Amino acid sequence: MQCGIDFCFNDEAKSSAKVVSNTFDAHRLVLFAQNHHSELADKVVTLLFQAYQEKGLNVAKKEVLLEVAAEAGLPVEETSQFLDSQAGKEEIRTQDTEAKRRNISGVPHFTIRG
Repeated sequence: MQCGIDFCFNDEAKSSAKVVSNTFDAHRLVLFAQNHHSELADKVVTLLFQAYQEKGLNVAKKEVLLEVAAEAGLPVEETSQFLDSQAGKEEIRTQDTEAKRRNISGVPHFTIRG
């Protein structure tokens, strides 16, 4: 039985090496799911973590985000239009500023008794 995350750390057995990605648009994808298809938001988050942490995919690339969206069940054309727009950018910037103010530098993040 296997539990947890199968992290990809440049493992030669994996098809691709871990890629450090700008996750700004991945956060926008999650925001889109939360605001427009809330029942799929958790699945989007799980699939993004799998794409990035287990498969070593570059989640800064629109095609990767659209693959995640499709697998999660989001409407791909609507998602593509959202990612091509300015929608959600200010909200993600605000969330980022607040996270930095709280000394949060990555996700997932857990605050215990704080």
